[in-house]
Amino acid sequence: RLLEQVAWQIATPVENSQLYAKAEQRSRIDELTGLFNRRHFEERLKEEIARHSRQGNVFSLFLLDLDNFKTYNDIYGHPSGDKLLNQIGGIIRNSVRTADQAFRYGGDEFIAILPHTTMNDAYSVAERVREQIAAEMEARETAVTCSIGLASYPSDGVISGELVTTADTALYYAKHTGGNRVYLSSKILSEPA
Repeated sequence: RLLEQVAWQIATPVENSQLYAKAEQRSRIDELTGLFNRRHFEERLKEEIARHSRQGNVFSLFLLDLDNFKTYNDIYGHPSGDKLLNQIGGIIRNSVRTADQAFRYGGDEFIAILPHTTMNDAYSVAERVREQIAAEMEARETAVTCSIGLASYPSDGVISGELVTTADTALYYAKHTGGNRVYLSSKILSEPA
């Protein structure tokens, strides 16, 4: 009986810690896409900046926004839009390396951190993601595509807000110049007005 009581007293805290770990993990995952969520992105970005700063390395990130998604939602409804977002999340997850981290940033925006990746290598990854999304959406006979903006640490910023703003600026430049394209932050400055 003594052993049973001791086992019961030990089992309760162990079970509680397991439940806490599961809840903690769920708080970092976007339920719709299975990707990490924005809250976790903000934590990871600060960690990546600190790590790459210590090591003197570069990393890149890309911010992706779906083109024509609102129209798709209006025509087919939000449940179909949710399925599409889930599918897009899967394409992104399968198109980046295991060392990379993909996140649902919000709505129909996604973001990925590419550790130890130069801007040119990040462009290749982002272009692969864009092409795969375009091919999959064309196969589904839908006009949804994506626009992607790239930023690189430290050339485009040394704090998280600068990097995201730079990627966002490149993203919206891509959208406003026709969509379904990848834009480098540095290329905006070299383009004629």
